[in-house]
Parts: sequence; C-alpha cells; structure tokens
Amino acid sequence: MMPVRHALGGLLCEQGHFDEGENVFRVDLKFHPKNPWAIVGLIECLRNRLNADHSCCKKSRAQGEETETLKQELAELDKMLKIQRASKWVDFDIVAPCACCRNSSVVETDV
Repeated sequence: MMPVRHALGGLLCEQGHFDEGENVFRVDLKFHPKNPWAIVGLIECLRNRLNADHSCCKKSRAQGEETETLKQELAELDKMLKIQRASKWVDFDIVAPCACCRNSSVVETDV
C-alpha cells in the first residue's frame, strides 16, 4: 500500500502548488519525522518557494526575514537527509517526493 501523502504532496509540487505541497509534507513529517520521501518533498517545495517569481497559492514568494528562515530550514533538512541517506542500508537514492512524479527516477546505488 502506498501512502497517499507522498503522492498528493508530490503531485501538488509538480503542478506548482508549493504552498499546499509544503503543508502536506509538514503533516507527514509530524507523523513520520524521518520519512525521506517527505523530507525530499519539503525540500523541493521550499526551494521552489525561494526561487519562484510568483506563487499560485496563498503564500507569496518568500521575502526578507522569511527568506533567511527558509534557507536555514533547507540547510537543516539537507543535512538530515544526507546523514540519513549515508546509511549502509540505503539501496537507492530518492530524487522526488513520490515515485509517481514525472521527475522521479529511482537511482540504484552500489550495494
């Protein structure tokens, strides 16, 4: 069974609804704090919020103090993901929030 939040968040992000996708991934991380799929999705949403010229959702592009806060959060999430993915038990890289996303190509690592 595939968790619905991964697909929903990934597809929202893919369609440019970064704010809504961000909310979905944050909820998922409350239930599963180390979920790599949700971490990747949240990173993607936050990066797009920082780099977007406009947003189709409620929140506008991050500005000023919010930009610095998002950059700090991104750095923490990147670090957490790198530490987690360095485990000897990792058998593939996660490059998208869900395998159903167009940008998803599960990459096998050397085992």
